[in-house]
Amino acid sequence: LAGTIARDGTVRLWQAENSVDYTDAALPAEELNELKDGASYGWPYCVSDARGKALPARGYEGRARCNAHTPAHAAWPAHVAPLQLLTAPQTLTTGPFAGRLLAVWHGYRTGGHRIVAWRLDEHGRPAGAREDLVSGWHAQAGVRPLGTPAGITLDADGRLWIVEDRNRSVIVIAPSPTP
Repeated sequence: LAGTIARDGTVRLWQAENSVDYTDAALPAEELNELKDGASYGWPYCVSDARGKALPARGYEGRARCNAHTPAHAAWPAHVAPLQLLTAPQTLTTGPFAGRLLAVWHGYRTGGHRIVAWRLDEHGRPAGAREDLVSGWHAQAGVRPLGTPAGITLDADGRLWIVEDRNRSVIVIAPSPTP
């Protein structure tokens, strides 16, 4: 879960859904949901396709009423396995991570094993194209094994701390100093 604040002061709560894993490489999509009081997002009866359209989860065909649920804000690729969302604390107003929603994609199929981000619009919603902040954890023989980020945090100096669980490492990314 992560919270964002719009310019008008509206607070929004975001949830990344690490959906069920089918053997299909493209289904179901992982979801980014804006949580609202009283809303139902369909789990476990409904999942999303790559465009965010709700469809019955396997085993619930003919029984699930997916059109009655709140649709996902965004559909992410299947199997990226989002483990964490993070927004910069309000005290961090500058730097490369301020004004963004960051997500840890742990999965090692179809584009996982990376830290991604979206800029927040004036309404506190992630918008625009996905930014790959940290990626390239692919296995490379003789150089490094496959890496998979598991969690992140930002410190008071704007450094991004990443816990990577396959190699048991902690990586720190510091913004370039401004002159």
